This record gives sequence, structure tokens and C-alpha cells, in this order.
Amino acid sequence: MPLTQKTSYPKEFGTRHRAGIGITEVANVVAIVVSEETGIISIIKQGNVSRFPDTEQLTQALKDYYWQELPISDKKSKVVISK
Repeated sequence: MPLTQKTSYPKEFGTRHRAGIGITEVANVVAIVVSEETGIISIIKQGNVSRFPDTEQLTQALKDYYWQELPISDKKSKVVISK
């Protein structure tokens, strides 16, 4: 994974956080990073780090990325046949 080259992040961000930040700088992804040492959770989008998210923020981050609504034209129509 590409590590961020920016030096403006706190020193406590190790390789795991720098890789999470780096991948969001080069790809349209969301990274959820859990610190191995402290257990602190971070959500990273486009290089922006949000630490200590609650359950609602984590759920919303996942929904925003994984559960996007398809346009009507991409949805399969459901056919019901009655007897």
C-alpha cells in the first residue's frame, strides 16, 4: 500500500495509519483503521482522518461507500405471476 508522504499527521500515526491515509489519497476508497497498540478506530476518506467514531458514524461510512442506491435503469424489475 502507498504510504502518505505528508508530514502534517501526528507522530503516533504508524505505518497502518499512513497506509490507510495513502490509499485514500490515490483511490476512491474509505479506510477504517484500528490501532494495534491502542484500539482507537479511525475513518479515513480522501486523506482526512476522523478518530473515535461512534457506531452511527461507522455505519454511515460503510453505507456511504458500500450501499449506494443503483439508478432505476440498473435495477432488475420484479415480475409477479399470479395463478
